[in-house]
Amino acid sequence: MVVELRDKLAAMETPEAARQPVATAGAAADVVSALLNLGYEERAAEQAVERAAKDGAAKSPESFEALLRAALQQLSTPAQKGARAGR
Repeated sequence: MVVELRDKLAAMETPEAARQPVATAGAAADVVSALLNLGYEERAAEQAVERAAKDGAAKSPESFEALLRAALQQLSTPAQKGARAGR
């Protein structure tokens, strides 16, 4: 029965459920949480933290303050201005 229904289950899976969270531990998770509390959308916050860590803008990727500052700079670029959830 499970084998017969697996195709239907795969069809029911939403894109949000299929997406794995980018930041799940350490300072990155804390920064994503802080950005969510500031009103940014979850995906935009995760992408900003990921880009900030990749760009090396934060001298120490384990430093909350440096990573938050770099992520906020990523979000302040003109392409990211619409990333706030309420807008």
